Parts: sequence; structure tokens; C-alpha cells
Amino acid sequence: MRRSKQQSGLDNHSSSSGSSKVSPQSVKGSAQSSMADCEQKIQQLLRELYETIIATQTERDKGSVNLDAIRKTHEKMLGELKVSTYYKQKLRNLYSSALSDADAECDLLRKGLEVIAAIKALQEEKRISVRLSSQNPNDEPPRKSMRRGVLMSLLQKSAQTLPLWIGKPNEKIPHLCGALIAGPDYIAKPGDKVAARVKTEEVEEQWILAEVVLFNPVTLKYEVDDIDEEGREHHILSKRRVIPLPQWKANPETDPQALHPKGTLVIALYPQTTCFYRAVINEQPATAHDEYSVLFEDNSYADGYSPALNVAQKYIVVPKEMRESKHQYDEEKFKDDQIEQDGGGPDEQEVSQLLLSGKNSPALKASLQNPPYRSKDASVKDSSTLLVIRVLSSIKSNEISNALNTLSADELDALMKYIYKGFSMGLDGQQCGYLLTWHEKVAAKGGMGCIIRVLSDRKRL
Repeated sequence: MRRSKQQSGLDNHSSSSGSSKVSPQSVKGSAQSSMADCEQKIQQLLRELYETIIATQTERDKGSVNLDAIRKTHEKMLGELKVSTYYKQKLRNLYSSALSDADAECDLLRKGLEVIAAIKALQEEKRISVRLSSQNPNDEPPRKSMRRGVLMSLLQKSAQTLPLWIGKPNEKIPHLCGALIAGPDYIAKPGDKVAARVKTEEVEEQWILAEVVLFNPVTLKYEVDDIDEEGREHHILSKRRVIPLPQWKANPETDPQALHPKGTLVIALYPQTTCFYRAVINEQPATAHDEYSVLFEDNSYADGYSPALNVAQKYIVVPKEMRESKHQYDEEKFKDDQIEQDGGGPDEQEVSQLLLSGKNSPALKASLQNPPYRSKDASVKDSSTLLVIRVLSSIKSNEISNALNTLSADELDALMKYIYKGFSMGLDGQQCGYLLTWHEKVAAKGGMGCIIRVLSDRKRL
């Protein structure tokens, strides 16, 4: 199996279609005009981005005032045996304001991300205009070499800076986010990177990393440039031979459905090359910064697959023929033995047994496993919350710190969500007292960031 292309380059050329000659002066003038227009728009967007950043900081400062008021209110309530109606109403109003502040800050952050994406698109358009302005479209363009290490570094950086999709609650995930394919009418823009199926001298057909030059709406075909410098060829391909690469990374913590499931047959960019090869998803990314673990098909290994290698979300796609025959691989080799995330809540029997055995800290940890964030059954969320409160009430005040030390950051966040859920359930004074005590301890352990994450997180109980 061919693993590498010896020399590669990102500087690509475009070729004119048709037999008519185009005036170099007209093309160059048009390209220069486009560059000036792009530069003007970029400057406007940079000013808008600056204003958005200032507005975000202002909104964050405003939210901090509310969070501080919540903390002080809880401190005052600790001295009371019974939570009064006044404090309940005050906290309800403060939490409502805090949630509104968090939503407003999230909207500003999304706006900033959209502006950054627009700036990057204009910079790409400007890059293409610069390339066109320096060339005579009727001549074969000069080939510029690039050291392989520089190329691989650029490809890696491009994958790392792929925008992370951050949608609003219940907002539909867009096409080309993670594993989601392009819509049927989608046309890739000039400068977009794609996986292109081409014929080469060495093998019959090969999936390569290429850059779109143009799409001909009459012939319904793409013109693309191979980014490989040694064999930098210009290809004219039908739409079915071109697969747009993802334009957003999917967040495994909020949008796991936008990731390729374990065992999926894909084509992935082999590390340190510009070629895509057949592979199977071995492990999904655990966080937004992680990569897929994949097993490349390789007959030189006894089981037919290479050792696991990491590949970024941007460089993994599924051709149509693989989607239509996705069950042709050996599913038994890749059976997912992990517990399904966001299921039906913690194991009540396990938690109860731990409590009966006097193992309160392990019971707390067990009660925080598998929170029912995505459950549509309100009773499941309520029963899970009551189970957690039962555990909290079993732990003595002088044991709380030790119990919290056994929890991870994610488990601390989950516990804080259960505490807030408990506040909203109209519990009696004694239970509210337990929750107030635990809130103070969890906030001290997790810091203000714990509260902010809980209030702004879309996964709620």
C-alpha cells in the first residue's frame, strides 16, 4: 500500500477552460480589484470583532456581579435553620438573571466566532486573488516547491484551527460539521480543500487531498489541483469524485451524534502524506481537542489492519459507496463495549448497596455516573436528583471535603447541576440545608468556573 508522496506543496495553479484566449491584463486587473475589496471587508470585520470582544467582556463583568450576589445570598442563608420564602424568591430571580447573562455572553461569543470565520474566508479569497494576479492564465504557471515538513505542518495547523461548532440549545447541527455530509445541492468554493478520486500512473485510482479551482455549472464538474508538488496535476472531475471536507469540528461533549461511530468504514488522510486510505474508526475523540483513533487497512498485518493512528476530524470522510455498504467490515472486531453516554441515570441498586456498606464516598461517585442529561422523561431526572440528594445527606459535614477530593472536574460539574436541580424542586428546609452546605463546598472546590460552566452548559437536568 502506497503511504507517501515524496514532495508536496500547497501553492496551486488554476487553468482556464475553453479554447479562447483571455487577456492577462483583464484577469490581473480583476484579481487586484478583488484583493482590494477583500482587504476592505477584512478591516471592517476586524473592527466588528474588536467591538464584539469588548461587548463580551462587558457582559461577562455584568454576569460576575450576579454570581457574586448568588454567593453572598447563599452565605446569608447558611445561618438560617429554614429557608425563607424571601430567600427562595431572591435566589430564583438571581439565577434567572444569571442564566440570561450567560445566554447573552454565549450569543456574543457565537457572533465573534462567525466574524472570525468570515475573516478566514476572505483571507482565502484574497490568497486566490494574489495567485491569479501573478499569473498569465494562458501560460503554464510556475511551480513553487515547498519542503515536506512545512507542508505537513500547514496541514496539521489547518486541522487544529478548524472552527468548533457551538450551537444554541436545540439548534440543528449544520452540514459538514464532523461526520455530517454536505447537502445534495452543495457546491464547494474555490480554495476549499476536498478529497478527490483521481487516476494516477502508479495505481488505478487514488483519493488525494486537493484544492478546488472552480465548479462548472454547465458540465457539473469540478476543476481541482492536487496539492502534491511532485505530481501537481490539474484534474477535471464529476461531483461524485469530490468530497468536501468538514468545515466545523463536532464537540464530543455536546454533539456526539455528529461523530463517526466506532467501527465505521471511512477514508482517512494517512499521517505525513496527502493521500486518503480506507480505515476503520477505532475510538472517537473524547474532547473537542482530540483526534480520532483509526485502523488503516493493511494486508502486511495478520489481522489486516495497522496499529491505531490518530487522524484529525477534518481529514476523515465517507465516500457514497462506503455509506451504502457500511456493514461490509467485521463488526465483531470493533464491538463497542462502552456504556452508552447520557442514558437513564445512575445505577440506584449499586448506590444503595454502597450506602448500606458505609462506603459513602464511592456511593457519591457512583451516583454521579451517567447523568440523564438527554432523557426526555422528567421523572428519570427527578429520581436521579433525589438519589444524589440521598447520598449527600448521608455524608457528614466533616467528611465532605474528603468525598469531593475523590471526584473529577466533570463529576464536580455534574454534582453542581444536581444541586441546582434540587433547588428548583421545592424540597423541604432540611434538604435545602444539605444542598446549601454542599453548594458552598463544591463552589470552593471547583471555583467560580464550575458555576459558570453549569449555568452556561446546554446539557441540563
